[in-house]
Amino acid sequence: MKFRNAVICLIAAGAAGCGPANVGDIDSVEGLENKPDLLSMKQGAVLLNNTGSWEGFSGLQLFDDCNWTAWNSAKGKPLNNTFDIELQSPCRITDIVVNNEKDRATIFPENQVKTFRVMASADSPVSGYEQLAEVKLNKWSLKRLTFKPKADSRPYKWLRFILVDNWGSEDATVLDEIQAYGDRVDDSAGITKPGFKSGVFNGDWSTMKFATDGSTLFGRFCKRYEANLDMLGSIRGNQARVFMPFVGTPAVALMTQSADGNVVNISNYYRSEGMPKDSNLFAIQMREKSPSCKEEPIKSAEELIAKYLERYHKAILYGIDFKPDSAELTSDSDATLNAIVALLKSQPKLRLSVEAHNGWTDSNSFANFELNFKDDSVKPHIKLSEARAQTVVDWLCNHKVERSRLKTKGWGKEKPVFKDSLITPSQSIIMNRRVELIPLESSGKAVKPSF
Repeated sequence: MKFRNAVICLIAAGAAGCGPANVGDIDSVEGLENKPDLLSMKQGAVLLNNTGSWEGFSGLQLFDDCNWTAWNSAKGKPLNNTFDIELQSPCRITDIVVNNEKDRATIFPENQVKTFRVMASADSPVSGYEQLAEVKLNKWSLKRLTFKPKADSRPYKWLRFILVDNWGSEDATVLDEIQAYGDRVDDSAGITKPGFKSGVFNGDWSTMKFATDGSTLFGRFCKRYEANLDMLGSIRGNQARVFMPFVGTPAVALMTQSADGNVVNISNYYRSEGMPKDSNLFAIQMREKSPSCKEEPIKSAEELIAKYLERYHKAILYGIDFKPDSAELTSDSDATLNAIVALLKSQPKLRLSVEAHNGWTDSNSFANFELNFKDDSVKPHIKLSEARAQTVVDWLCNHKVERSRLKTKGWGKEKPVFKDSLITPSQSIIMNRRVELIPLESSGKAVKPSF
């Protein structure tokens, strides 16, 4: 990332619990490179609402860790655009980074944000906000605001960003990215417990109905799409990784849900004819409006896996998970594994290739990370994925499945669902760690997937 020198003038700052912002000629994000961006979906943040966006420039694009996406205000509404973000857990904020230096900004300099305000609340998403800072941004700049939270200060759960004005455009305002860094206060182990709530969700994109069973998420599109587009996912904290067919095209999605269960953010990745092999991103915010939905999700992993194998010749499973950097299964994997056992027993002629995928290290996504996927950790990743595939097969055989019906394959990072590059957000890293089932022909060769 390229950083430019510029001056930011502090207009107002001094939240009681955070301390004044250190604002000036800051052209470096040194020390933040490997820290988690608290505003990323990958870290469980949820965009609760924003005042509006131009079609195709969702507010989520400000927080997707993507190098090329940008937010654009609704046409004719360039002033006082507001974004409310719920963090996965309370945090003491140490840094805010505002990025407006991408190539797109040079084309419309008058549309760039000029005055940027940061507010935070420890009380609720609608009240108790304190102003942390208000700054004037230079054009074509990336700026970092640093804070000095007190050790006994209340951690913030909600952040509000207000894009007060721009550099003269009456048509629209643009901004590329906002990032936040800090320290989580509560025990991080608590956020791993399943916390995704059932319900019907509706937004500008579609209506969906979700149902949960422990750490498993079931979903279905309502009305607009054909009834057999059913979803199966794995819940961890307020997030779900989901195999989510999209208008007849196999796809995966990362979903994050607000604490009250009313808002679900979705990053959807799919491949379609004419699109790049890497990915296409849909960043969607959905709010519960109690729409009608007569369709019910299929609450049977066995039935869904069977449907996926028949239709797509592949089932992408996130319900089989492992301990970090290990081939040891987590206890949450039992539900999906039992569903596979039941399916194999119900279809005696079915044979499967169990294929494990991973990439980077599980405990630190950024270790050995390069955009071209060529680094010194390739062989260890293949070895780990092979061990994981073998662990799954051993588990199935220990539950009375004939070993002759199963094959294993470990791909390491060779076949990511979508590459994390200039055209995909880095939360796709999470989606690459998965187990896939591929049906085998009588010759023992894998049936070619339909995607």
